[in-house]
Amino acid sequence: MTIAPAPATQPLPSDVTAEIIELPTISKALLLNEIASEVTEAIDGFEILSLSATTTQWLKSLTIRESLILVQTLARLITDEVQQ
Repeated sequence: MTIAPAPATQPLPSDVTAEIIELPTISKALLLNEIASEVTEAIDGFEILSLSATTTQWLKSLTIRESLILVQTLARLITDEVQQ
């Protein structure tokens, strides 16, 4: 398995990829959280997340798998917006 970032960036070095793949699931989740925090800090502006009650309840009902799919989708959306 390889971890390939968006086409505009370099693939991760194989030793880095191997280390990430070998992490336990909880460590991968912590790494995801750390990277997401860095992205949040790097994007200009400050906004309070304001979601409807319906959306909030829907998000809370997601399974871990569904949440990860949502993370992938959001990452693609943010990548497209940052590249523009």
